Amino acid sequence: MKKQKILAIAAFCAAVVLILLYFFVISPVLLAEDPADTEETQKPLENEVINESGRTLLFPHYERESIQSIEVYNSNGKYTVYRNAEDTFVLNGFEELSLDPTVLSSVIVGAGYSITMNRITEEAEDLSEYGLDPEKDDPAWYRLTTIDEKQYKVYIGKKLVSDAGYYVCLEDSRAVYTITNSLLDTMFLGKENIAAKQITTTIASTDMMKVTKFAVMKGEDTVVSVKSITEAEAESLGLDINYQLVVPKGYNLNVTTYTAALECFSSFEATEIAAIGITKSKLEKFGLTGAPYSIYFELNGEETYLTVSEKTEDGKYYVASHNNDVIGVYPAESLPFLETDVIRWVDQSIYMVNINEIAEIKIESNRVNETFTLEGEGQDLIVTTSEGLKPDVKNFRQFYKTLLSTYIQGYSELSDEEIEAAKSKEPQLTFTYTTRAGKTTVYQFYTISERKSICVIDGEGGEFYYLYTHANKISSDCIKIINGEPVDSEDRN
Repeated sequence: MKKQKILAIAAFCAAVVLILLYFFVISPVLLAEDPADTEETQKPLENEVINESGRTLLFPHYERESIQSIEVYNSNGKYTVYRNAEDTFVLNGFEELSLDPTVLSSVIVGAGYSITMNRITEEAEDLSEYGLDPEKDDPAWYRLTTIDEKQYKVYIGKKLVSDAGYYVCLEDSRAVYTITNSLLDTMFLGKENIAAKQITTTIASTDMMKVTKFAVMKGEDTVVSVKSITEAEAESLGLDINYQLVVPKGYNLNVTTYTAALECFSSFEATEIAAIGITKSKLEKFGLTGAPYSIYFELNGEETYLTVSEKTEDGKYYVASHNNDVIGVYPAESLPFLETDVIRWVDQSIYMVNINEIAEIKIESNRVNETFTLEGEGQDLIVTTSEGLKPDVKNFRQFYKTLLSTYIQGYSELSDEEIEAAKSKEPQLTFTYTTRAGKTTVYQFYTISERKSICVIDGEGGEFYYLYTHANKISSDCIKIINGEPVDSEDRN
């Protein structure tokens, strides 16, 4: 019996609480937010516009073509977008910056279409109750200017309890309204959000051959530098591709690595914009001081210069586009080539000249000293030794394949001083070729261990090593050609 009384009392108390909650909390909110809150009994105020469906607007509906500018202020700062002389909306102070069309449209629609859910009061005693007092609350706001120079400034206050919208009021008015989230949420974004996430020039697959220069630097050191060359220049160098590796000098470009790097810019879109307007403090904030990495390329005469931070702990890069004055955020997988070693930018084969482009080949070592002159091409190729002998062309092609099989094996791991010391000795092998265009290149091999040699090309290099036995094989195969003995390019002896 006692237990039943306790349950009855508890049920009564709960009922009382629910009734009080309804009348003092829920009911006022519903009255404040109900779009059908006796619109018929509210007389339109001077500024208000009633549309065809009976909904109240703070001012007439202005679409894109009627808007001259929109100024936005919120906790992220202030920015203005305006219509320029080319009838395009641009960001004031950053007119060359591309804007995100979706975000820009949301700002234009939100500013121009001031349809309300309800008018709460036409004369608020205390605007700060709604977060709308300009002095006390520092509310967000936007100012719309039309092409016929009409202006409307709207303050945006607290969010509704139901999270369905915001309290708003016009400048110099104490009438308070509610407007839905969908129209106002973009008014709380910073100018970084209105910028397009494509912060630099893209390189379409059809434009890769039009990239005339490309370089990657780590700090002050150039990791790789590539330039395009004309067909005539390629022919003079005996190359089949119209690219030349400038750094490291003397080597052939690894086209696969290079193409993969260019492909990264086919759709180079940031996940977010970190900052607009590159300053010293922003470079420091995002780890870009001193340019940990730099990327440069030239396409269709337009230069692009990017600086990149070190990779962050959460696997991101901050990328500063100095062309567009903006800093973007990119996942590490967007720039995999930043961690590519020099050796991967270089083709494994250091000699890749087409035999039809060769006029003369000279081989010198402590075992042989011979010069071959080449004339004609294809089936009509004629090879002549310094003694006037004409070796079998098919056999000579096997010797030429031995030259083409001169491969980089890895880093020599020598200091500059150690490379100079190795170069001061007698070379193990000197291989010189001259193209039919008159370009001469000299390869000199120096022994650094029982199984390793370095190669210096036109006096530079030494960072990679080659098999000691391969340089010896070049000498041996050269002797076989002179003696009329068969050559097998795949035979290591």
